[in-house]
Amino acid sequence: MSDFIEVRTALPSQVDANKIAQYLVTERLAASAQVTGPIASTYWWKDEITNAEEWLVTAKTRQALYNEIEQAIRRLHSYEEPGIIAVPMAAGSTSYFAWIAKETSMETQQTISADKGQTKEQIIQAFDEAYERLIAAATRAAEQGSATQNSEWGPREILAHIAGWAAQATAILPQIIAGLPPQTYVSDHQHNAIDEAFNVAYITLIGDQSFEQVLAITHQSHQRFVQILKAQDESIFVPGNYVYERMKRVIDHHLEHVRLLTV
Repeated sequence: MSDFIEVRTALPSQVDANKIAQYLVTERLAASAQVTGPIASTYWWKDEITNAEEWLVTAKTRQALYNEIEQAIRRLHSYEEPGIIAVPMAAGSTSYFAWIAKETSMETQQTISADKGQTKEQIIQAFDEAYERLIAAATRAAEQGSATQNSEWGPREILAHIAGWAAQATAILPQIIAGLPPQTYVSDHQHNAIDEAFNVAYITLIGDQSFEQVLAITHQSHQRFVQILKAQDESIFVPGNYVYERMKRVIDHHLEHVRLLTV
């Protein structure tokens, strides 16, 4: 039953805890989320022992969704360094686990069927639609004056991040299709550290460019990526193939940013 986990995080108020619980369930990142508290917490923070009243969120979900849940919690959490842990469900009711699996279905699983697969044209169309939704959400956020707060990304930084990864994929994807093995990692920690380093580099490169300038760069990167996809043979767009599975993750990633920008 290791495919199923509980994700836990503590927050300084019931309002903050309810907000995260509601978000995780609404976005089907968790089948359910319980808020308990207040609890008395004692911990080290910046070389001092802190005693605080906190509220605990416990979310029931699938292991495959952990990274997305962690990203969502980090963006919604008020702490500089939120405590986020995942605990495997070693055993439990088979019907309950089936319910968790059903209620944490992702939007892309509805768009791209893992059983039947989709044509290259349909996958690219789903990618374009997710991209357009992201651009619309980022533009609305920028017009409303959203900016970085508590080290979080604003719409400008999110688009820089998307543009950077699109450029990276445009360069590396043809090489992988030609036979270069995809990059592997010795651990999730190494994977996350490398991803974070790339993200910092992409955002640093945009400097003080305006949202409109970053938007133009993002459009260019997206169009180049789409052209690379269109140039590939139809036969590689099948379940299990690297390109197919990579595009499912890319679409999910775009839609996750849409959700975060509209919170």
